[in-house]
Amino acid sequence: MVVRGQPFLHWQLRYLQTQGVREVLLCLSYLAPVVQEYFKQHPVPGIKLHYSIEVEPLGTGGALRLALGQLPQNFWLLNGDSFFPVKMAEMHHGAIINNSFAVIATTANPPASARLNLKLQGRVVTDYIKTGDQTCSHVDAGLYWLPRQVIAEMPEGPFDLGALWPRLISTHSLIAHEFTESFFDIGTPERLQVFSERLIDVFPLAHNS
Repeated sequence: MVVRGQPFLHWQLRYLQTQGVREVLLCLSYLAPVVQEYFKQHPVPGIKLHYSIEVEPLGTGGALRLALGQLPQNFWLLNGDSFFPVKMAEMHHGAIINNSFAVIATTANPPASARLNLKLQGRVVTDYIKTGDQTCSHVDAGLYWLPRQVIAEMPEGPFDLGALWPRLISTHSLIAHEFTESFFDIGTPERLQVFSERLIDVFPLAHNS
């Protein structure tokens, strides 16, 4: 997926660089050699890339479990098909001062394509319904602050990220951090076009590419 002459992943990495991130682990499967070669030829300034390669599809959770040895004690996780331009330091600060075990970002201004899939009691997530439900009040915005421990407790093999939530929810350990910004879902050509059209207006980093 190319946006203004650059792969979508380039924009995610540029955004992370503006947020003070210096090392990124990419969990790759399909076309992994192509991605590696591209960023070898076109590195993002200030970002050191590491890779974890799946030989078979493992799902987001399984990919993290495969990469366990490369994960720090706590880490950021971003979806590969959405863009959420928020101040990550704000979410991190909230996690630290509230001694939060795991944090999921949500937004009060979701795009029309987003499904409400979180139920909250205060800031505590009480239910996560992946397919969405009219009884839900918030949306998963695709940005997470997670402990390595929660990945280490899962068995090896394929599983979806959603498999992590029930245990955390049952112990009131999954906390929501709400932002006012909207996120961009690029899951269809139409949504990708919206992101492309708004990139320069919304994100000044696009001017310097």
